[in-house]
Amino acid sequence: MRVMLYTRKKIQSGEFRDKVDIVDEFGKDVCSYNSLSGGERKRVDIALMLALDNVIREYFKLKERLLGILILDEIFGFLDRDGEEGVAEVLNELGQDAAIFIVSHTDAISAWFPRKWVMSKKDGISSLRVK
Repeated sequence: MRVMLYTRKKIQSGEFRDKVDIVDEFGKDVCSYNSLSGGERKRVDIALMLALDNVIREYFKLKERLLGILILDEIFGFLDRDGEEGVAEVLNELGQDAAIFIVSHTDAISAWFPRKWVMSKKDGISSLRVK
């Protein structure tokens, strides 16, 4: 997969406008970000986030990642099982250099992460436990 960012976009009249467009290349298929499914968009979003972190780190010659703490809300929301597993692998690798907090209502993802904080609510009282 390759993601390309364009700062100009061709509109229906044939004119070019200054507009950011994200185009994804999956093998030989090229498509616009807007035509992707929710899960595909989520994976592109994660790839862009990590790629931009690398670009900024290299440009400014930083020794550590900018993403020292990463908070992801419902990151697995639109992903199928394979997508969840792929994202979990990337986050586990990144987790060696960063603290990652994932907010999710999906219990299945907890199998992919070694340490978990689980928040639950019962009778109007919230509790947090470490697993």
